[in-house]
Amino acid sequence: MESIFKKQDLFLTQMRKDYTTGNIPRSDMFKPYFEWKKGGTLITSAITKDEAIAIMWHTRELLEHFYDMYPDAYKDIPAHNSDDPWQEYTGYGKDKYTVSYLEAIDSEMTSLLAGGLFHE
Repeated sequence: MESIFKKQDLFLTQMRKDYTTGNIPRSDMFKPYFEWKKGGTLITSAITKDEAIAIMWHTRELLEHFYDMYPDAYKDIPAHNSDDPWQEYTGYGKDKYTVSYLEAIDSEMTSLLAGGLFHE
């Protein structure tokens, strides 16, 4: 089984690739986030508090759309733990990558905002 770090690297590499190729809805909204994810800059230099809040809310709107489209997505998650970072998202079919990225972005923005990282 691959390490959690290799899974994370695979996830981030695929997410950046899908962002670059336009496979993430409203990708223009996420530009500050992905600029920060490229590295080389502090998050507070790349994303303002207002942008972080906007990213979080737009992410949640998109997630609601996918949750409505796939109400039973989590019904039959395979019991085994594979090396596939998207295993738990198989119920979202062709949208499994997008949903996983949006959940990761929402979680990260929520944590950073709750942690008081951004200043007025």
